[in-house]
Amino acid sequence: MKCILCQSSSLNIATFRNVSIYQCQHCQSVFKNPSDYISRIEEDKVYQSHNNDIHDSKYLAFVSPIIYEIQQSFSTDSLGLDFGCGSGPIISHHLSTYGYRIHLYDPLFYPDTEPLQLKFDYIICSEVMEHFKQLYLELQRLFNKLKPHGKLICMTDIYHTDTDFSS
Repeated sequence: MKCILCQSSSLNIATFRNVSIYQCQHCQSVFKNPSDYISRIEEDKVYQSHNNDIHDSKYLAFVSPIIYEIQQSFSTDSLGLDFGCGSGPIISHHLSTYGYRIHLYDPLFYPDTEPLQLKFDYIICSEVMEHFKQLYLELQRLFNKLKPHGKLICMTDIYHTDTDFSS
C-alpha cells in the first residue's frame, strides 16, 4: 500500500473491524486503505451526532494551544479561516471575542465556499486532517490558500504504538 501523504511504502500495523491500518515507512503517517472509507452519507450521520458546544470549557481547554498560537503569532488585523469548523466553531467563536476576523468553512455545517476564494494569514484545521480522503491534495489546497508567510495550524490525535483502535 502506498502512503496517502508521501506515496512511500507502508506496512500493515493493525486490523480493526476488518479494516487494515497502515503506517508509512517514510513519513510515519497512519491511515487506512481509501477503499475502506465510509460513504459521505454515513460520514454526515457521524458528524451530526457530535455535540460541539462553543461554551464547553473542557473543549475550550483542548483547543487552547491553537488559540494561544494564533494570539501569539497574529494580530486582529490578520485574516483567518476555520476549515472544517464543525457545528460549534469554538476556536473562531473564542477568538472573535478578542476581535479576530475568521471565516468559517465546513462542508456540512458552513458550506458556503465563497470564503475559500480568499487568501489567509492563517488557517485552522483542528481535528480535520484525519477525515481528508486525499490527504496530500487537501493539504496542498490549504497551503495554496495561505498568504506568503501564512500558517496552517493543524491539530489531531497523535498515533502511539500502543493505540487501541477498538476504543
